[in-house]
Amino acid sequence: MVGDGGSPNVFFVTRQGDVLLISLDFDAAYSFWKSISRNMEYETGLEDRQYGTLAAVEPRDDADDAPLIRYDDTHMLRRGDL
Repeated sequence: MVGDGGSPNVFFVTRQGDVLLISLDFDAAYSFWKSISRNMEYETGLEDRQYGTLAAVEPRDDADDAPLIRYDDTHMLRRGDL
């Protein structure tokens, strides 16, 4: 379902590949993702049906020892552009 463009839009929060939250509420999903991503110890993701990955903590590159970086492309959702 992630990134399939379907409706209704559903948000998924993952940590290390395990789905921890499924929600129709962006604000709830975003808040939960931020709380589990704060310390950047694990790979995490916030994804939805409309676009796919919206925010994540993930390795900077493909190297085995690559540091984790955080990116957050949810600005358009928070502004209500969608």
